Amino acid sequence: MKVLVVDPDSRRAPVLQDTLMTGGAEVTVASSGSFALTMLEWNRHDVIVSRAHIDDMAGHELCAILKADPGTRDVRFVLVAGPEEVTPTETAAAGVDLVLPTSMTGSAILPLVVRLMEADR
Repeated sequence: MKVLVVDPDSRRAPVLQDTLMTGGAEVTVASSGSFALTMLEWNRHDVIVSRAHIDDMAGHELCAILKADPGTRDVRFVLVAGPEEVTPTETAAAGVDLVLPTSMTGSAILPLVVRLMEADR
């Protein structure tokens, strides 16, 4: 499973990256939405795990861009957000597959991402 983590926090992103890699995922990290989009042009990912607030756009906006593109429409999108950061209407309209709370640890995120991918099989 190839995972792209989109998180501008240079302390938080490597922790999630390490946890997902320990679970067997191949993980890359992007610090912004535009960098994530560039990475997706070159490499196919199965899942994107994005923070709600990234430097150049909101996480749900990144999701909407991906879901509108036939080449990335089937990439699963997990948004890590606090209740005040995004509304259910915004996430539904964008096509977000799963919303997780910001308090969730990487070790708790891993099995949920795996289950999300298994549901596609």
